[in-house]
Amino acid sequence: MSIEVLTRQVEEQLTRFCVSFLRQPFEHRSEHSIHIQIANSLLKTENLTTTPFLQITAPDMAASQKVWTVSRIQKEWPTASTLAPAKNDRPEDTWRRGNFDLAILPERGPGDPYQVSSWKRFYSGHEPSPDLIIEVGLDYGASKHLAGDIEKFKKAKNSCPAYFIHLFRDRSTLLEAELVEVSRLCDEASMNRVFCERVSLDQNIESPALAFIGRVN
Repeated sequence: MSIEVLTRQVEEQLTRFCVSFLRQPFEHRSEHSIHIQIANSLLKTENLTTTPFLQITAPDMAASQKVWTVSRIQKEWPTASTLAPAKNDRPEDTWRRGNFDLAILPERGPGDPYQVSSWKRFYSGHEPSPDLIIEVGLDYGASKHLAGDIEKFKKAKNSCPAYFIHLFRDRSTLLEAELVEVSRLCDEASMNRVFCERVSLDQNIESPALAFIGRVN
């Protein structure tokens, strides 16, 4: 199945999630809980229903092992490259890699394992390279969290499509300003808007809220 088909199916599920979030913004207290719901919803896509697992092999595997079976949906998948610290006051060899909230690994059919160059490269998250990554932010100001996720993706040098989900539950009068900042960051990063809606109390919902999905690559 092509990347184009995968991204279309993923976008459908992410959009459904955002519509649900706007109806019930406090269904999940924390961002980590939202990661679980998104991962479960991705398993409903045709792509991941058909091939939810990836078989991996490496030349340095033990003779008793032929393949490893790995879930294609991974949490906290490492970035392709190291990331410079916010304050660049450390030697380059001390820079660390970051992690993406969710990643979808490549699709391979049964009997067609993905060969990585070594066990260490797989265990460290260098191989295989994800087909798609997802970053989520909940109740953080876009100027810090969303901007930081975009910057992380740029520095990471991953070549796959990336989705940025920004969710905000308004507890005062910040919603309009937040929407303006999201739009600014989206334009600045040349990001495609997949979904962007906000709701207010006069729409008979539980809480004013904003949900945004942007795609890069």
